[in-house]
Amino acid sequence: MEKNFIVYRSSAGSGKTFTLVKAYLKLALSDDAPRPLAYKKILAITFTNKAAAEMKLRIIEALQQISENKSKGKLLTEMLCAEIGIDTTLLQKRARTTLSEILHNYSDFSVSTIDSFTHKIVKTFAFDLKLPVNFSIETNTAEFYKKVVMALMSKIGESAELTDLLIQYSSNNAVDNTDWDPEKKLLEFAEIIQKENAEANLLKLKDISKEQLKEIQKKLFVYTSGFKKRLKEKGEEALELIKSKNLNDAHFNYQKTGPQNVFNKWVNFEFDSIADLIGARLPEAVAKNKWHNNKNSAGENAALESITPQLNTIATETINFLKENNQRYSLYNLLEKNIYSIILVNELQQISEEFRAEEQIVFISEFNSKISKIVSEEPAPFIYERLGERYTNYLLDEFQDTSTLQWLNLLPLVDNSLANGRFNLIVGDGKQSIYRWRNANVQQFNSLPELAGASEHEILSERQTNLKQNFKAEVLDTNYRSLQQVVEFNNDVFDFLPQHYLTDNFKSIYAHQNQKWLKE
Repeated sequence: MEKNFIVYRSSAGSGKTFTLVKAYLKLALSDDAPRPLAYKKILAITFTNKAAAEMKLRIIEALQQISENKSKGKLLTEMLCAEIGIDTTLLQKRARTTLSEILHNYSDFSVSTIDSFTHKIVKTFAFDLKLPVNFSIETNTAEFYKKVVMALMSKIGESAELTDLLIQYSSNNAVDNTDWDPEKKLLEFAEIIQKENAEANLLKLKDISKEQLKEIQKKLFVYTSGFKKRLKEKGEEALELIKSKNLNDAHFNYQKTGPQNVFNKWVNFEFDSIADLIGARLPEAVAKNKWHNNKNSAGENAALESITPQLNTIATETINFLKENNQRYSLYNLLEKNIYSIILVNELQQISEEFRAEEQIVFISEFNSKISKIVSEEPAPFIYERLGERYTNYLLDEFQDTSTLQWLNLLPLVDNSLANGRFNLIVGDGKQSIYRWRNANVQQFNSLPELAGASEHEILSERQTNLKQNFKAEVLDTNYRSLQQVVEFNNDVFDFLPQHYLTDNFKSIYAHQNQKWLKE
């Protein structure tokens, strides 16, 4: 059975755009109707406006070159004639009429960015998605959140509660030697709010008032301060015993770095990790019942041995306490430090919602989430009914920069197309994934035709089966653009990185990426 779900893995200069244009033209020029309309049923999606414009231009130029029998289009003409199974004269005729149709009905020439396509869906189903009738799209979220942060900062001095909150937040950061500038940190929080996976957590946070968060902070403080107090008391108790016998570091095994050194850490609460509060030599001294230095005099040993049972007891009890409570302390301490951040994120979100409601703004990044809620609940999502009838083939470019939600929202279309025996194509290069800040998920490209979470979702599992049945992997392995030295250097780098610097999750992205050099 011929495979209709082709996934190309391509490196730079390997003819990716040429491959996409050829696939588009093959679909468009296979139509033998007097008036060619096949192009209207093809949707090509890329990531940026520039890439979409370039692809449109390449398709139009290719149609012109083929129709006019220009030398630049000779290779493409030969390949298309062979793949479609027609002669040059007929291909030229179809190219000419298709070009005329596109130029006279340009709005039906569907090559767009993924955001533009998503916006088109949302505009059509604004009522179903419970959007304002006259909503406006905000694409520059960074500028929007600058206004939100400025609005929050303007409340300093007016709101005693907020002023105190920002002072406490800055003071905590100064103590921890982190950036104390609240405005800068608030802009960083705004980036967190925009993440695809942030919505669920923000909804939970919305249900917690500032008073509740402050109450939680008090409870965290009671626990962490109690933890420190107990350690300090036990450390002081041990040090007082040592002092009472006129002993010092020189009398202990390993001297300054001996087991008694941990007692000072307990008192001063100075450590790099919780494990430092136990160390290796304290448990050793208890296990061997040996604290003394072999160079001690008989009197010094006698003095140390007289308090050894008490030191063993203090050490054993405290070691057990640390082992039982270190994880809880670490978590509570982290929460206590970040409680002000959580309250500020909540404040930012509230102001943001007020601004957006007043100006009827919807972020373009929200569309994917809104669509996903419907797509995930419908075997044949009604949101795609009109589009599903219009488009029959999908060509997805720069797939490594597609987010999880974007792919899951496109998947029903691809699934429906494959179920009807239609051709679909995906092209990408995991090494060029540069939009992680927009939730790009390079792993989903690398895992195709597998779908994350398919084993736990019946509909997703069915779609994965369809992808697998139609899947065929291709590699564009020849570099048509670069000099031999550049190709060889890149090959060496892509061989070296996985072996020495990359984790297992990313090694497969660089596998089988060596390119051939096209000799002139």
